[in-house]
Amino acid sequence: DESSDEEAEEASEASEASDDDALFSLSTVAAPQRWRLTPLGYHVSNLPVECRLAKLVILGSLFGCVESTLTIAAALSASKDVFFAPVHLRARAAEAKRRLGADSDLL
Repeated sequence: DESSDEEAEEASEASEASDDDALFSLSTVAAPQRWRLTPLGYHVSNLPVECRLAKLVILGSLFGCVESTLTIAAALSASKDVFFAPVHLRARAAEAKRRLGADSDLL
């Protein structure tokens, strides 16, 4: 069937593009040497998170601050805003968020 052949070809092309994107992303954080993974790249590639977050967690472990880096990685990987407030409390929530994040790069 012609339509299923086209769908299979599109899926294959999408998969190749996704692989290319993943390799590029990995190369930006793990600096492969002639497309061989560095030791850091190997460990980054084995974690089921975005490359930049995997690198953050690994380096946090090496520098003895893994708990803090895990918290930051979790906050950065959240797809929704972690600050939720009902409509009638949004002004209070915004003020609390402003006070909480006054000295923070992450808020």
